[in-house]
Amino acid sequence: MKKSILISLILSFSLLLSPNYEASASTKDDGRERTFSIDSLMRNMEVDLRLSYAFFVHHHFEMTGYTKHFPMFELSLQKQTYGKSLWQSYFNYPSIGVTAYYSGFGDVDIFGKAYAVYPFINFPFNKSKTNTFGFRFGVGLGYLTEKFHPTDNYKNTSIGANFNAAISLTFEYERQITDKYKMSVFAGLTHFSNGCSNQPNSGINIVNAGISGSYMIGEPQDYIPREKTKNKFKKIEPEFYAGISLGVKRIEYRQDENTGVYNLELYVMDRISNLSKIGFGFD
Repeated sequence: MKKSILISLILSFSLLLSPNYEASASTKDDGRERTFSIDSLMRNMEVDLRLSYAFFVHHHFEMTGYTKHFPMFELSLQKQTYGKSLWQSYFNYPSIGVTAYYSGFGDVDIFGKAYAVYPFINFPFNKSKTNTFGFRFGVGLGYLTEKFHPTDNYKNTSIGANFNAAISLTFEYERQITDKYKMSVFAGLTHFSNGCSNQPNSGINIVNAGISGSYMIGEPQDYIPREKTKNKFKKIEPEFYAGISLGVKRIEYRQDENTGVYNLELYVMDRISNLSKIGFGFD
């Protein structure tokens, strides 16, 4: 189930980033482009390098022997949105992109090295030409070169499989230096887990803090301001949602057969604005 969720999320972010290679762009009454060109794809495109120092969160007693501090490295390709789609202005023009992650974890014999690739979105709390505070969320696929083995690597009770979900949560402050250069400081949490597809799986939680530098490789694009509109959603028009998901997991170490996991969800929602819905449901 974890793997299917990751695939869906990665495809969703890929659709956000993928270009439609048309020679020209069309616009509607609000001035926003509805198709892409190569030039529009490269607008506000940035390369970002992140260096951070990290430590393990010892949420299980047996983790206290793990290495305490180690470096982490991230290289990202990201696009600063500018209001081409209406939702971008509602969320303060977030950045979207893809990150390549690497860390040696300091304990090569126990965990090996960690590699990850994950798409992300960075939501600004405010929008300023100089100083911005924001929250970045990413989820993707991670690979750890070492995993638990009952004799060869029995100290690694955190990771039972090489492939894992990689989740990143980061708060950051960003400072615009020039039109194309900016620096940021950040602190966050990184998580690796296989979702109990293999045991043991207590997971890895990492707290990190660091600095980053970004360079805009495309041409800067001015933000398209959002025009104030009247609320068109005063009339109640319920929307109904239903879904089912299936998955497998292992509850105990050396369990030969997978245990099935099933989920059914039903919701009733009503849109109250361009940004929000309210409703109720169960799963």
